[in-house]
Amino acid sequence: MNEQIVNYLATNRDKYPRAVLTNMLVKSGYNPKEIEDAAAMVFGGQANSDGSGPSAPFNFWDFSTKIVYDSPAQRRKDFWFGFWAPLLSTVAFSWIPALLLYVSGMAADLSFIKDIFNIINSVAKLAIFVGIFYLWNRRRSISYGIIGGYLFNFFVSIIIVGVIISMIGLAFIR
Repeated sequence: MNEQIVNYLATNRDKYPRAVLTNMLVKSGYNPKEIEDAAAMVFGGQANSDGSGPSAPFNFWDFSTKIVYDSPAQRRKDFWFGFWAPLLSTVAFSWIPALLLYVSGMAADLSFIKDIFNIINSVAKLAIFVGIFYLWNRRRSISYGIIGGYLFNFFVSIIIVGVIISMIGLAFIR
């Protein structure tokens, strides 16, 4: 067994998926049989370089390991997930429960619904803020999507406020 291959795989196994490491070794000219033998020793029962085995090289829902993107489509998918997840989670965990409480009559007092909405919304924003830092080194495109979503909302809000202010200014001119 080639000791250089084993050292390379052992050194980089926490940084890159198995498939990426084996592909780099094949491109460097090493014997594919030696690479597979060394990979079996270093990685144990993890996925083969062709994607078969217990775990696939790219799993969208695996947020615990750093992802090396194989294609721009994976990066775009992560970005749009990060862009839309805060909005959808806010709707799912704030607006819908508050609306259901109001419609069911369990919360006839609107201040109670407002308090629930504010608490859940604050917890969701805190979770999203923590998520940005957690995902920064693992799935950076999701973090970019979250940040991009907040910037988009910020600029849309500024445009709306500017339009309202200009409309009020036009009303005073008449």
